[in-house]
Amino acid sequence: MHTTFGDILGERLHAEHHPALLARALPQGEVSVVEVRSEQPTFELTDPLPPEDAVIAALQLRDFPVQEYWEEGRPAPRTSLVAGHLNLFDLKRDPRFRHVAPFHSVHFHLPRILLDRVVDDTGGARRRDIDYRPGVGIEDPVFTHLALSVMPAFAHPERASRLFVDHVALAVAVHISTTYGLAKPRHHVARGGLSSWQKRRALELIDAHLDGGLGITELARSCRLSSSHFAHAFKQSTGLTPHQWLRYRRIEKAKRLLRDATLPLVHVAAECGFANQSHFTRVFTVVVGTPPGEWRRRNGSHQ
Repeated sequence: MHTTFGDILGERLHAEHHPALLARALPQGEVSVVEVRSEQPTFELTDPLPPEDAVIAALQLRDFPVQEYWEEGRPAPRTSLVAGHLNLFDLKRDPRFRHVAPFHSVHFHLPRILLDRVVDDTGGARRRDIDYRPGVGIEDPVFTHLALSVMPAFAHPERASRLFVDHVALAVAVHISTTYGLAKPRHHVARGGLSSWQKRRALELIDAHLDGGLGITELARSCRLSSSHFAHAFKQSTGLTPHQWLRYRRIEKAKRLLRDATLPLVHVAAECGFANQSHFTRVFTVVVGTPPGEWRRRNGSHQ
């Protein structure tokens, strides 16, 4: 995988719109998350994607009434794609479709090296390939929820913390590998939470990077754990995912600063790692239930 995968995918699918997010879910493998949208059908086959040992998991955001799909040069039975369904593609098999209608989807590009590491971390045994029917959509509420959660980040990338994007990418990698045949289940591997020093180190690092510039990979490395083990252990220890903890700490710091009536809201937003005052106001209102200015008036700010 490389950082231009979003451009390659958009070009090969003849999509006019293809913004991308990049997650560093593991040191060995990055995940591109690409929104692709096209309103102008070409009525031609899409161009081939570079062959590689990687899987694409795509959420359909719009119905595609007639799906003509090929893998390794062989046509699959015609079908239709339904908004909200998952489609899986193995990039070793030269997946292509005929662009006969407008489409809109979000694609997770998952390198095999990352999926293999996830399988190892979850205690499974590796299998060669994913199990899917070419060109056929799958009703998968877990994947749908995960994929939809990143959509606001495409509209406002400045508001999306690395911890959030990394967390979703890692969760997708775990779900795809354990649900669609890349992992053969073994005995359950019991894992507890973080040790006291690991928890202290992780929380200190998050507090030092409230801007969201720190990712799961760096946090896991600081605790000498794999990314997937760290994410599980962190939630065991705190009750929250790393991204949820980041948001909690941002709000707690904001409350402390809001008690000083001389500090402008834009300054509070910047000090707490929010992209701007609008972002701060939106998140604070969702979490606390009242806008920051009103919360300040109600909570004894000094003049």
